[in-house]
Amino acid sequence: VQTVGLVTYDETRLTSVSPRIDGWVERLMVDFTGAPVRAGQPLMEIYSPALVTAQEELLLALDLLEETRVRGGQRAAESAQELVDAARRRLAYWDISQEEIRAVEERGTVAKTLTLRAPTGGIVVEKDVVEGARVTSGMNLYRIADLSRIWVEAEVFEKELSLIREGQHGMITFESYP
Repeated sequence: VQTVGLVTYDETRLTSVSPRIDGWVERLMVDFTGAPVRAGQPLMEIYSPALVTAQEELLLALDLLEETRVRGGQRAAESAQELVDAARRRLAYWDISQEEIRAVEERGTVAKTLTLRAPTGGIVVEKDVVEGARVTSGMNLYRIADLSRIWVEAEVFEKELSLIREGQHGMITFESYP
């Protein structure tokens, strides 16, 4: 059976990168379609007032915890620890890594921006963001495809379907690579 087909991404190896917070793009580190990326590689920095506020709340909770350990009773220290845990969870829900949360705690100051990192390695096949743009949570900013395996979607006429079986081997030729 001879037919034509279309080379496309393996959908099981396609990843969408979306922020979980609203903000503005301060700096793009990956700024073009076709760029290769590694898992964990920084893609961009986002400024978010909500992120700054959450970090300030974490630092205030840590100060309160320290003060209650010095002066307060057991119940006050437990409540302060619960506030610290809640502030850490809030940051983690926004996909802020434990390392970044620890860095804020060790520095004692807030970070103005959040670094959005690539969840997987591959090639950037779509980039829908520019520096300075406003982004919202859930907005698709990048699509990254692992091109180590691709799909060829072939079009087979209905009358030839009986000649095709699942798992059957095929041969593919390209005009550009005869």
